[in-house]
Amino acid sequence: MQLQTLLRDIESARVVQGDDDEAIEAIAYDSRRVERGTLFVAVPGFETDGHRFLPEALERGAAACTAGLVTLLDTVAQVVARRMGS
Repeated sequence: MQLQTLLRDIESARVVQGDDDEAIEAIAYDSRRVERGTLFVAVPGFETDGHRFLPEALERGAAACTAGLVTLLDTVAQVVARRMGS
């Protein structure tokens, strides 16, 4: 499925970098489960912030990532979305 299709109904999500036509084969919020073609969702948590694991997700083949803030990634599509419930 294309990234743009996944994001179609998420009003606050926007692709700020890269290609919104990227093919997404899986979605993961745990960087250890990322494989080639995965959309990695960086979730801020109570004990650690998922943004810390962006480099690992990229090394494992993430096709795109979501983040609550803009990062300096230049190798994959990046989606920024407002926090849910905000």
